[in-house]
Amino acid sequence: MQLSKVALAVALAVGVSSVQAKEAVELGATEIIGGKAKAAELPGSGTVLDEQELKRFRYTDINRVLAEVPGVYARSEDGYGLRPNIGIRGGAGERSQRVTLMEDGILIAPAPYAAPAAYYFPTTGRIAGVEVLKGPAAIANGPYTIGGAINLLSTPIPSQPFGGRIVQELGSDNLYRTHLNVGGSSENVGWLVEGHTHATDGFAEIDRASDRTGFDKDDLMLKLRVNSDLGADIYQQLDLKLQYAQEDSDQTYVGLTDRDFKRDSERRYGLTKLDNMRNNFKGVTLGHLIDTGDFRVSTQVYYHEFQRNWYKVDRIGNQSIGNAFNCANFGGNCGGQLASQANAQAILDGTAAARVDVKGNNRRYRSQGIQSKLNKDLQLAGIEHGLELGVRYHEDQETRDQYSDQFQQAATGDLAFVSRTFEAVRTQRAKAVSHYITDSIKLGDLTLTPGMRVEDYKVGRRGDNVRDQHDRETLFGLGGLYKINQQLSVLAGVHEGFTPTATLGADAEKALNYELGLRYADGRLGAELVAFYSDYENLLGTCTASTGSNCNPGDQFNGGEVRVRGLESKLNYELIQGAGYSLPLAVSYTWTDSEFKTSFADEFFGTVQRGDALPNLPEHQASVSLGYRNESGLAVDLRTNWFDSTCSLASCGAFEKLDNYYTVDLSTRYALDAKTEVYLNLLNLTDSTDDIIARQPAGARGQMPRSAIVGVSYGF
Repeated sequence: MQLSKVALAVALAVGVSSVQAKEAVELGATEIIGGKAKAAELPGSGTVLDEQELKRFRYTDINRVLAEVPGVYARSEDGYGLRPNIGIRGGAGERSQRVTLMEDGILIAPAPYAAPAAYYFPTTGRIAGVEVLKGPAAIANGPYTIGGAINLLSTPIPSQPFGGRIVQELGSDNLYRTHLNVGGSSENVGWLVEGHTHATDGFAEIDRASDRTGFDKDDLMLKLRVNSDLGADIYQQLDLKLQYAQEDSDQTYVGLTDRDFKRDSERRYGLTKLDNMRNNFKGVTLGHLIDTGDFRVSTQVYYHEFQRNWYKVDRIGNQSIGNAFNCANFGGNCGGQLASQANAQAILDGTAAARVDVKGNNRRYRSQGIQSKLNKDLQLAGIEHGLELGVRYHEDQETRDQYSDQFQQAATGDLAFVSRTFEAVRTQRAKAVSHYITDSIKLGDLTLTPGMRVEDYKVGRRGDNVRDQHDRETLFGLGGLYKINQQLSVLAGVHEGFTPTATLGADAEKALNYELGLRYADGRLGAELVAFYSDYENLLGTCTASTGSNCNPGDQFNGGEVRVRGLESKLNYELIQGAGYSLPLAVSYTWTDSEFKTSFADEFFGTVQRGDALPNLPEHQASVSLGYRNESGLAVDLRTNWFDSTCSLASCGAFEKLDNYYTVDLSTRYALDAKTEVYLNLLNLTDSTDDIIARQPAGARGQMPRSAIVGVSYGF
């Protein structure tokens, strides 16, 4: 029924005349907002970080990139942002599973429906732009529509006949990074080849071992475009995008006991020396665009494969690694070989014998689909409409082929292999059909954007007796923007949000979401203040290895009614301008208040009391940056990010608390000429490493220590 409504709307749109200028578009620039100018006109909340902004620090950690975006919470884990935990407006951040993650407008998580935890994340160092969309406008980008969507923009094909750029960096801990892209365009053909390689030895030191604790990561991308003449009556374009990425990182989930963290936050226990993540990603996208002057239709077919094996410490004796830390920290769960608090600490130190299980979390993912979007401007009864209709058919799956290796740790810390056991192979599959319609209605100084989205999906499991989960949701939203004058606007919106569930017995996550704000822009000054409120009918918890809960990864749990409210603000101001130099200032701040409305206990959320705050959600966070630019080519930026204390679990026990902490980064750049720039970046300038910023799933972890990076960028 809903599909027929969409078809009727498409027919109506095609039958009404409008004029739209043709332009060369390529697949690598598929946007959900469309640039800073459009973000300023949104009847809702949106942030665009363009290539010039990303070049200020040339961050390779997405957590640092997003720290300046209000309403976004990015919890650091490994110091490098390899597998970030991103939440928006209170949405659960574990493995970014409550955010619609995209690259160039295509779903990029390995299995967004069947297994939403994003163990693959695009390499930040090669990204040319970031879009963050919140509020009712995000209803066009599902399936996760409560918090919002993040769209990463890859390097576009150069518009000139031949051009490119090479970036070379060297840094602390034997860091190196090379980023090269080259391509060009003629009237009817465009191409781009890009390579990105990044590696470091890591900053942590493993007991009794010289093993590295860093990573090696490589990306390759090829883009091709063939298009008709730009002046053709019916403009058409074909795009092909091929991607390959691989990672070999010596990363672990195991942190330190609080006592050991205070002594040396950069230590790693010897029993983690085998921990390693290896993965590879393959992707292909084929796109077609047709622009008749009356309407424009873009279609993409995509196919992604992702394989990963995170080989990491899972159990000590018959106890989970989380229980081992409970025992070592405060004497809790001291059973089996752990025996006592002192013995548990000795096992971690490598001075007591114990059986250590290292699990091979070997999983394969596949994601594929086809999506199409129609845009048309039209007039009805003298009222301007900007109609957008979209439809997507999507399939994904996760196959687990996991095993566990048993080692015997001697009192010297040496690990001797004993045996290997295999788990039953299990595959979880999902199919989904989604479609949406939005309209931008201009009524003088008032713009209204009603929208509707339908998600029809089914998730099934092979390898056990779990029945298929099928659901269909229809969501509505309405946003509005009223221009009081040329400088000041009021925005407001309400929309229904939804998160699909993949587990029988767990309800879908639903919330009714509101926002109200002011936006001001006048030359040197730009500011925005937005209040938001999310009323959850049911909060959904998804168990992952990174949560550290006593549950099976992939299982989902009902969290009941929850309230999240907050305030987002950002300000940009040129303190000095036109004196041969400028001083740009940028400030963002987010206040968030959350509470569970019911009391309960389960394997995922733990013991929750009515009124408890959501875990891993700071009440306050802020970012302040001050820059300097002069006419001779010198540019300096100083940025500090501050995060309030929070807790890893709602119960917030003594060993579940996270410290408030801050980071200070300094970037200094000098343009030798129009093509060449040299730079020095200092990350964590104050070398602040004493604060516990993460605990799950096992042990305390802190920030990456002070790191220096020198680089050169040359464009041609």
